[in-house]
Amino acid sequence: MTTVTLLTALLALPAAAQTVQYGAPAPALPAAPETPQAAAIVDQTDQLNDALANPAVSKDELHGRAGNLFGNILRQDSAAIGGVDLRGWAKPDTSTSGNVDGLIEKSGDTIAEAKFKTTADAPPAPELVDAWLYGRELRKADMMGYDQDGKLDKGTLGAFLYTKTSALGVLFNKKFTDIQRWVGDQFAAATAVHEAAHARDHAAGELNSKEVKKGEKLAFETEYKYLRLVDPTGQKLSYARVNLCAPTSLAPKIACEYVTHLAKISWYGEKGDWDGLVSSLGYEDRPGHDHAHHEGDGHPAHD
Repeated sequence: MTTVTLLTALLALPAAAQTVQYGAPAPALPAAPETPQAAAIVDQTDQLNDALANPAVSKDELHGRAGNLFGNILRQDSAAIGGVDLRGWAKPDTSTSGNVDGLIEKSGDTIAEAKFKTTADAPPAPELVDAWLYGRELRKADMMGYDQDGKLDKGTLGAFLYTKTSALGVLFNKKFTDIQRWVGDQFAAATAVHEAAHARDHAAGELNSKEVKKGEKLAFETEYKYLRLVDPTGQKLSYARVNLCAPTSLAPKIACEYVTHLAKISWYGEKGDWDGLVSSLGYEDRPGHDHAHHEGDGHPAHD
């Protein structure tokens, strides 16, 4: 039985273990299970949740744990283990418009909906809203699109191009449409938010080609705040990683790498360790650098 099939069966089970958390308050846990079988499964669930939240865990280990857990659940007598809650398997929204407008629209809808949710911890951060507005204006001015001419490195998902005094626009890797098709516009828009944050900071005089780490920390913090709106508990990202990174998945490699990249942002963001994040991604300052440049979301993007 494939991982996807196991997940489908699992989603039909009654819901009761700990949810993957990326900075959100942990929900109250149910009483300790009374049977050894249930106790073992809950323990495996916690281990899997920890692995899903950790981008450093290899996909082989991830799927080994997932297969072991799902296999145990499906083999156990339901009367013996009771209700097992695995709420960490909520499906992400994989719809896409297949274009840049879809990224702007989906992220805008996500931010707008969060403003009116009475259950939200707080309204969207003003800096996130400002970033989205800058992105929308760049798109309106036809200054946001896909890199059809190969200007970006393969390892760059998206980039904000600028000079010291002018914004030149935003480009996305030409393979980014593959990410949109497999991950959906809502998650893929995180990169659009990142680049729009660079545009916001450039307009405020907070972005320059010398202090690269400073600029990236600001953009990643904004991107993290967007991800928290999309997936406050980490459930959707967990589901996406298990499915897109499965050995049997038909998704292109870049789809798995992208959701793992988002998990890394969430992992460091939960701890507020922006220095650790940008260092782990290889960003370095450029003393003496003072000419036209781009700042972007760097991540392995393969053909």
